[in-house]
Amino acid sequence: MNNLEKAIKLATLGLYVLPVQHNKDSTKNPVTPKGYLDATTSQELITEWYTKTYPHADIGIHTGRSGIVVLDRDIKVNEKTGEITTDGFEELENNWIIPP
Repeated sequence: MNNLEKAIKLATLGLYVLPVQHNKDSTKNPVTPKGYLDATTSQELITEWYTKTYPHADIGIHTGRSGIVVLDRDIKVNEKTGEITTDGFEELENNWIIPP
C-alpha cells in the first residue's frame, strides 16, 4: 500500500491527514502552506497532494481535529549500566489508566 492509499484509508476512518517531511533530527514538518491547518479528510485533495503536489511526502495526522491522543514512548538504554528508561512513562502508568 503506498502513501496515497494509506492516507485515503486514514481519511475514510475520519482522521485528518496532511503531507509531512522527515527532518534529519527525526522530527516531521507539514509541507503545506498552512501547515497542520490544512489537514483534511477530502479524498480529492489528498489524491492531489500525494500524486502531484507532494508525491514523496509522508503522512501526518492532525490528532486534535481527529479526536485522538497519541503518547510517544521513548525508550533509552544507558550505555554504561545497561539500564532501560522510558522518560517518565512509569509515572503515567502508575497514575493513569493506560491500555497495554
